Amino acid sequence: MRKMNSIWMLGIKLFFRSAYMRIQYIPFSPFPKQAEMILAREKEVQIGGAAGGSKSTSLLMRALFYVQDDANEYHALILRCTLSDLKRKGALIHKARQWLNRKEIQNNASIKPK
Repeated sequence: MRKMNSIWMLGIKLFFRSAYMRIQYIPFSPFPKQAEMILAREKEVQIGGAAGGSKSTSLLMRALFYVQDDANEYHALILRCTLSDLKRKGALIHKARQWLNRKEIQNNASIKPK
């Protein structure tokens, strides 16, 4: 990802303020680092940091950023190392169901969300 500067950050803030209504499945404005990751043009983006740094939230935001109302054929795949990384309260499955108002989210048959 590009080195962040004040002009780039201002552009990100203005973009998300103007597009906020369009991004209906993301319930809040992303932090600057999250916004940079979501808007990156690269197909693969590396992010790192300590636990609790909103990396998983950023992944979900990026997956949902391009969803439209008529996107019946849209598919996204987010993989984690362990099942517990997906299942615990506040993890990706739980968060996705909250954000999407329990709309159709398909899981692998071995995953039984609580």
